[in-house]
Amino acid sequence: SQPRDFLFTFDASPWGLGGTLVVRGVVVAWFSSPLSSFDEAIFCHKRGDASGQQTWETLAALVGLRAWAARWITQRTLVTVRGDNVSALTAVFKLKAPPGNGRFLARELSLEFTDAAYEPEVAAHLPGVANVIADRLSRRHEPNTNWELPHAFKSVPETKMPVRDLTYYK
Repeated sequence: SQPRDFLFTFDASPWGLGGTLVVRGVVVAWFSSPLSSFDEAIFCHKRGDASGQQTWETLAALVGLRAWAARWITQRTLVTVRGDNVSALTAVFKLKAPPGNGRFLARELSLEFTDAAYEPEVAAHLPGVANVIADRLSRRHEPNTNWELPHAFKSVPETKMPVRDLTYYK
């Protein structure tokens, strides 16, 4: 059968995670997930502190791939993962990261891929200034912001994210 084109774009801010899913050129879903006190505890970074940015970027990739796994994991799918963080893209495609949070998240990604018929095939670095939508979605939970969903996404369903707690991780 013909491979399905699956484009997942992600980003993170010090307050949350965001991503979009495009299948065969059509935007089909998006997510915006706040960072939680559990995320702070497990990854030893505080919300709002840029020191956790590498961790949050890789977490955004994991969260999106996991949330939309049913769309790509059991069928032949050409999966492109796009983001503005090279470390997160390396974790997704090489399943490697430096010791610590990155390595933990790379392991989680590898466990996700063990169930997949096909692993993601294309990593695309998107310069930060071009990653506008995913960046905006990641900033939804930033305090003192008048956040608004981009107009083009008003008719696209939001993917509700599960709570990230100990049961979220394999």
